[in-house]
Amino acid sequence: MSFCLTVTNVYDLRLHVQKDGSGNWKICTIYPRIAPLNDIKASISRGGATLYAAPFLKQEFDENYFNMKRYLEVFALSISREMDKLYHTSFDELGIDVGIDEKGKIWLYEINWHPGVPPTFYLELDVVKTSLKYCIYLAQKFQSKNTSLHASRPVIAVTGSVGTKTTKNMIASILRKELNVFESKGNWNTYEDTRKHVHQITPFHEVAVLEYSTEGEGDISKHCQFIQPHLSIITSIDPAHTKNIKGGISGAAKAKSEIIKGMDQNGILVINGDDPNSKLLDIKRFQGTVLKIGVSEGCDFRATSIQQGPEGISFDIEVKEEKVTITLPALEKRDLYNALFTIAASSQMGVSLREISEGLKKYYNPKKR
Repeated sequence: MSFCLTVTNVYDLRLHVQKDGSGNWKICTIYPRIAPLNDIKASISRGGATLYAAPFLKQEFDENYFNMKRYLEVFALSISREMDKLYHTSFDELGIDVGIDEKGKIWLYEINWHPGVPPTFYLELDVVKTSLKYCIYLAQKFQSKNTSLHASRPVIAVTGSVGTKTTKNMIASILRKELNVFESKGNWNTYEDTRKHVHQITPFHEVAVLEYSTEGEGDISKHCQFIQPHLSIITSIDPAHTKNIKGGISGAAKAKSEIIKGMDQNGILVINGDDPNSKLLDIKRFQGTVLKIGVSEGCDFRATSIQQGPEGISFDIEVKEEKVTITLPALEKRDLYNALFTIAASSQMGVSLREISEGLKKYYNPKKR
């Protein structure tokens, strides 16, 4: 049985797509929406009707209907992939509304997230099944990526005896200007907190900046088992922070060295070149890049021309032929080291020295300290 529309009937096409159990876009259904007589909006809620695609396309495009169907399918899948790239997120279901002009050109009207399916097609169960398969795919994906999360999402982890929280906060503050950052909050720095972070970090986040604390041997190894960093910072090995660790300074260095063994072995390790106890860290078998920060000769990120006064600290630093003077409205020398660690980590993420300098000024607001 065929149907006939008068020239006053307007229609558009709903392209309904979903992510499947492999994380790929698939066509759920394509159907025309027919506007009421003399109405220009093809909305079901306004009294419009829906039809099956095949007979409708045959009527509208004659023997070219199959090519038009394929054209719509390719368009739906292509624009869905572009949506993922454009918004740096992972949509799971879209309703794409389009029109077709007399030349066969597609015109995009709007895109809806989680569109409804007309009960006429009895597709509700199919939609739910596909959604569940995609959920299972996501769960398995993140479970298998617990240690590295995602190749395109760097993980920066900070540990050490002093300055870890400040350094972590500073790095996150600088990177947040350009990237969507996941940052461990407050005192959420135990390995149990890191276990929770595995499920809190989403595809939306482009970088994770975490603090790894330790109360004894084995703690940092557990951090790395849950989330493996590819850029690690060890701020210092301080005798004042060894009361819970056996073996004094040597034991503390051994405990902190767990991050070296647990991180990406081709990653980047940043240590304090001025701290004599950093020589106790086990870096012999580390195959990645080791960077040193400090004020002494041989440091990769070295502060020079240091000035300290009642207004704060200023110093010069040069990285890849870019040299700037950095001013910190801070009074303690350890703030200099926190800033150097931040410069080292942020520059590895592609942030320029000038941008880092501006970010540090904003971070070190005297009114907040």
